Amino acid sequence: MKKMILKLILSFPLFLYGQPILDLLHIEPSEQSQDFVVNKKQFQLHTLMTEQRHPKTWDLSQKIQFNTLVGIQDLLNVDYDISLKILELSADTRLLDQAVCSIKNAILENNKIYFYGCGATGRLAKQMESSFWRPFWKKMQSLPQWEKMQHDFPNIENRLIGEMTGGDRALISSLEGFEDLQLIGKLQLADHRIQRGDVIFAVTEGGETSSVIGTILAALNQYNEISNDEAQQHLYFIYNNPDQLLLPFDRSRTVIENEGITKICLFTGPQSITGSTRMQATTIETFVMGVVLEHALYQLINPYFSREDLESFGYHEETLAERLLSFLSIKKAVDVAQHSISQFTDLEALTYKNQGYSTYLAQDALITVFIDSTERAPTFRLFPLDTCDTSSRKSWIQVWTLVHNKQQAWEKFLGRPFYGLQKEFYEQPFSQEIDDPYLKMTALRSLVSAGHDQQFFYDFSYSKENLKARGPGEADLGVMVLFANEIEQLKNPQSLFE
Repeated sequence: MKKMILKLILSFPLFLYGQPILDLLHIEPSEQSQDFVVNKKQFQLHTLMTEQRHPKTWDLSQKIQFNTLVGIQDLLNVDYDISLKILELSADTRLLDQAVCSIKNAILENNKIYFYGCGATGRLAKQMESSFWRPFWKKMQSLPQWEKMQHDFPNIENRLIGEMTGGDRALISSLEGFEDLQLIGKLQLADHRIQRGDVIFAVTEGGETSSVIGTILAALNQYNEISNDEAQQHLYFIYNNPDQLLLPFDRSRTVIENEGITKICLFTGPQSITGSTRMQATTIETFVMGVVLEHALYQLINPYFSREDLESFGYHEETLAERLLSFLSIKKAVDVAQHSISQFTDLEALTYKNQGYSTYLAQDALITVFIDSTERAPTFRLFPLDTCDTSSRKSWIQVWTLVHNKQQAWEKFLGRPFYGLQKEFYEQPFSQEIDDPYLKMTALRSLVSAGHDQQFFYDFSYSKENLKARGPGEADLGVMVLFANEIEQLKNPQSLFE
């Protein structure tokens, strides 16, 4: 926060009683801060709409202190911006229909689908793989039609890859320096062996994230001397700011003006919490990309099942526009629950006020709970999740799932083993290809915290070790997050939730 304030003061010099504010505060600007202000104008994002204050939450911080419900209502009111954009998208689904066909054709042609993002959109990418794709095909394996589908779609569970800047370790907390490197997006694309013919969805909240832009440009290079039409069917850039505001940024312009990349702008306006693009920007991106993926899967499996079979596991014959419009009913359901949300917010706030902590227990909802919880650390400057060797709890929250050890927890979480960034693959390019000395130093330092070994530092299991070391105390809050089918399990005396 101090660095951010300092950069702001340096960008717009302030005076009090005729004296510079920095002198009055006895602050000496660091070389890095001065370098940012003077030489990094391409990374100064105050002109972007996603960085502006929203008029509906202008005084949120004051309101919510006195009336939590009113604050929650203001936050939820901003989501109507998403509803308006969904209505607009449903009236013209051509680009999204194209994306559906791209996914379907990639599977039929034995190619891969690659979702890539950074920060909140990186967690979106992980969610596409670990919450949607892998659980879906796992359910299919119990059905009689699986043998035929497995023959037609070999290795289908591993054909969608959700990756984020910094790899699996970045799910815990951001790794400084990576976001501003186009190089890391290029390297991670190569690390996962994404090739021409694979479908890439590069998702960035603002439309200017360097690592995401590096991904889509590296993928575009695989289509040299090939028609733009073929590249367009495989390369997608999803973002949340108007083009005219992004064009002054060189890196954004290289994508927006490139005819070989399909651009899908999901702009909704300022965020309900100023600058926090994990709010409306990532919400609409997650919903729209989820709908596109769902519709593609429906078209893939439709020939294998009767209508009754499809409806039994939640699939109905709908157009893409109808699937998009389902957001409106989701929005209404959330609005109905606003009083309960407010009460739960007060309960959790009281827990922290009384020096307590929260423990969330989840199974099928694990990745959603985990993502929301870990996002609190950077947004509100809270301690990130504790490591296994933490002697006393610092993080206000922890997330557990019903497995016996840390490796099982990661596999439950991701639907696959943990995957980190290998030093042998990334260190040399970082050392040789990053010109900026500050970025190079920071990226090499973060690389140490991004490897395969990071999986052993965190334990999300409901294990004896965790119960002994970090089990809930009398002042703590315990929260179970369940889907409908899991609520039914609670009625079963043999349930794992007992």
